[in-house]
Amino acid sequence: MLKRLYYVLPDVSRATHMFHDLLLAQVEARRIHVMAKPGVDLGDMPEAGLNQRTDVLHGAVQGIVSGGATGAALGLYLYQFPPEGMLVPMAAILLMALLGASFGAWAASLIGLDVPNTQLERFEKAIDQGKVLMMIDVSRQDMKKIETIIHNQDPDAVAKGVEPTMPAFP
Repeated sequence: MLKRLYYVLPDVSRATHMFHDLLLAQVEARRIHVMAKPGVDLGDMPEAGLNQRTDVLHGAVQGIVSGGATGAALGLYLYQFPPEGMLVPMAAILLMALLGASFGAWAASLIGLDVPNTQLERFEKAIDQGKVLMMIDVSRQDMKKIETIIHNQDPDAVAKGVEPTMPAFP
């Protein structure tokens, strides 16, 4: 399982140096996400995408769980109390659960696209002040190595926490 490390860097220049140091340490570029104030040129650094900036993934997981449970309940109801003259097979429960999970994921992820990532609220002030947020997804065994590289290369980089890249439960 990957963990996400958050670092706040003073400016784009220092963030660029850090990005290149991480690449030299064999961290894949797709595992690094950078956020800055709108309009700031990040150069060759990978800008944080929708998955990092919004709650789309969190919303999709919640939608799958709630839609699947609702669909299964409706399928069970139809199985127990079928419409008059119809025979509802037990597979209807599974089918309704799958349909509910699919619809729930779709609807909740659309909502999640419009909701800023709640994990990033604590960084808004720093980003507005011109600082750069770097998110690095690393395996648990590589965490200490990456943290050491960051602190050796830029002592002003401020560690702002570690968390799983995807919550286990919504």
